[in-house]
Amino acid sequence: CTDGHEGADLTIDAAGFAATSQVAVYATRPSGRMVQVGLPYGNPPIPMSLVASREITIVGSHGFDAQDLPDLLELIATNDDEGKIMDPCQLVEREVTLEEGCKA
Repeated sequence: CTDGHEGADLTIDAAGFAATSQVAVYATRPSGRMVQVGLPYGNPPIPMSLVASREITIVGSHGFDAQDLPDLLELIATNDDEGKIMDPCQLVEREVTLEEGCKA
């Protein structure tokens, strides 16, 4: 979804590797936003001159710690009398193709 500009309006690095953090910055269009979700090991080199020249906004987002994942998966797998206690499918309103995503 670039509206004719080079790069994506929004990039998300959910992997947290140095290479994926860097690629996310390079893939972000001028005045775009890059969200760092994955927790990188150490301090990956980010091309700050590119961030500044393209006026890219970098946002950090931390959802949960990895040690909480087994408890979350247990909740998803557990059923009560009315069905699943936590059903992640209920979080999805609709699915769209990549082409439709720009219009959504």
